[in-house]
Amino acid sequence: MSKIRSVLVCVLMLLVIPSGAFAEEGSEALNEGKHKINFNPFHLSLFKRGRVVGQAELRIVLQLEDGDDYEEFNNIKTQIRADFTSALTELARIRFDVNRPINPDVVKAYLTPFADYRLGEGRVQIYVMHATIEPK
Repeated sequence: MSKIRSVLVCVLMLLVIPSGAFAEEGSEALNEGKHKINFNPFHLSLFKRGRVVGQAELRIVLQLEDGDDYEEFNNIKTQIRADFTSALTELARIRFDVNRPINPDVVKAYLTPFADYRLGEGRVQIYVMHATIEPK
């Protein structure tokens, strides 16, 4: 188990990418001038056959298309976090594996319908700033 952990740490060290680089290829990186809603890290336990086999940590930022929405969206940040926590828990159950890195594009694609439902279609962009999996 420690050998797997060492290999994963080495892989993760090689994958250290400056923040904002997780943006979709061909799209703009996280813009400096736009309003953002930062979430505290999401911590998820990964289970296999009822046993915890690892932990995942994700940091997500919402970039608002219209700065006038900031106060409204920030007021319902707790509801958005609850939606995302439920979605990420399900995504972790069906998609995350302690032996593979988390694909930020998959996370973004999975969370987008939840953001669109709660906030309105196309009103925010989702960025995965940090995503790691650590085996137990």
